[in-house]
Amino acid sequence: MNEANNVLTIKTVQIQPIRNMITAIKDVLTDATITFTKTGMKIINFDKTHTILVNVVLRSHKFEQYVCHPDKIIVCANTLHLFKVISTMSNDDTLSLYIEVGVEPADELSLTTSGYGSEISDPDSHLAVTLVRQILGHDRVALSVHSEIPLARGLGSSAALAVAVAAAAGHPAPLDIGVAVDGHAENAAASLLGGLVTASVDDDGVFVQQLPLD
Repeated sequence: MNEANNVLTIKTVQIQPIRNMITAIKDVLTDATITFTKTGMKIINFDKTHTILVNVVLRSHKFEQYVCHPDKIIVCANTLHLFKVISTMSNDDTLSLYIEVGVEPADELSLTTSGYGSEISDPDSHLAVTLVRQILGHDRVALSVHSEIPLARGLGSSAALAVAVAAAAGHPAPLDIGVAVDGHAENAAASLLGGLVTASVDDDGVFVQQLPLD
């Protein structure tokens, strides 16, 4: 794996204490906000009744490697899902979040979903179906969507889905579709290009610049 494009890199050989921590947190919190800075990571949340405060800080120098290129990254996560991921990770594993979309010709529309958003089973309510109809002008396709990105957590799931559907459907400008759906050029650009990017929109279109992380 090329780590030069990573926004956040954390390495530790002490995975068991991390597992124990997440196990304890998931028994108290349904969701957790994790803040990563250059000095370390912090989890601070009240439970739903606001009677228990969880405040955990892990300093960067305690890890074998800890690199956070932005000044701050905030991630909102379901603790049960986070526990499932951490509990199965080994020292050589990498945590990445992707959306996979397949669009194949078919006699009629079929939709297969898994991961986040799979509870949206009605094709007429699914963003991917709406986009396919707009891009192709019909819905005679077998559409599959697998998402590892939580919804409504500020992680750009809508932009990532729009870009992926546009690319899978053969649209010449997936970035434009992502911006039109999400409204944020930076989310669409990051979903399409990865790494660190800046993006802006004006009357002439979408402008994207990839930046080095060093």
